[in-house]
Amino acid sequence: MLERIRNERGSGSDFLDFKTGNGGTIEAEFLIQALQMRSGTWEPNWGKALTRLQANGVVSRTDAAKANLSYELVRRCETSLRRFEAKPVSALPADADEQQKLAARLGYENTDRFRDEYRLARETIHRLYEQYIKAQVV
Repeated sequence: MLERIRNERGSGSDFLDFKTGNGGTIEAEFLIQALQMRSGTWEPNWGKALTRLQANGVVSRTDAAKANLSYELVRRCETSLRRFEAKPVSALPADADEQQKLAARLGYENTDRFRDEYRLARETIHRLYEQYIKAQVV
């Protein structure tokens, strides 16, 4: 289902597409939902679900902390862009100047630092998805 969403809704740029790209919000949400189904946990709130999964030993404390920080950054990007654009947004702006403005709105003085942290957040979510979900399916 995740691949279908990516194919149907993706923008074509994995780096820019924070919603459907690798390590994006949908992958993070699939991660938590799949772990809840596997462990018999039910909590609709993403953060509370992650806390419960960690407390039940489904994910390590370190992985839960990394997932939370990563998801938080990606969601902050989405929230900031939605407020600025006043409409639903699912990708970072392609224009470097617009990315600089977003970085500044998020409190970054250096756009490269924002991009690096954003990339790391996405990679972290994707790695956790691969580790906890994809590797378990094989």
